[in-house]
Amino acid sequence: MDEPGNVRGVGEITKSLVRNLSDLARAEARQAVLEIQYELRKLVVVGGLLATAAFALFFVLVLGSVAAAQGLAELMHPALAYLVVTVVWALVAVVCVLIALPRVRGLAPVPTRTIESVKEDITWIKNRS
Repeated sequence: MDEPGNVRGVGEITKSLVRNLSDLARAEARQAVLEIQYELRKLVVVGGLLATAAFALFFVLVLGSVAAAQGLAELMHPALAYLVVTVVWALVAVVCVLIALPRVRGLAPVPTRTIESVKEDITWIKNRS
């Protein structure tokens, strides 16, 4: 704080206020970038793991489907057996898409903590003026 008798002028106070607000805005922007980068890194790791699992699962499903169709072919015409297996997988795919869509809509790398911090800063500035 200034010592008694050392009065700051309006221009100096305004300059200080603008500098402080500018520093605050830069800090909030840096925080938002860091928060988004952190969330994106997590998404990349999860995406890589899911892609690897999907690749392996693809082969498991193809081979398992062929085995299931061959087993059903012992009970019915082979073409009908393969059609039954195909319809089952189509139903599985539809159910998975219906479950996944609402969850995908909720995945947005939004810097929520930064947004809350900016809102708090705005409220604090409004209360101070």
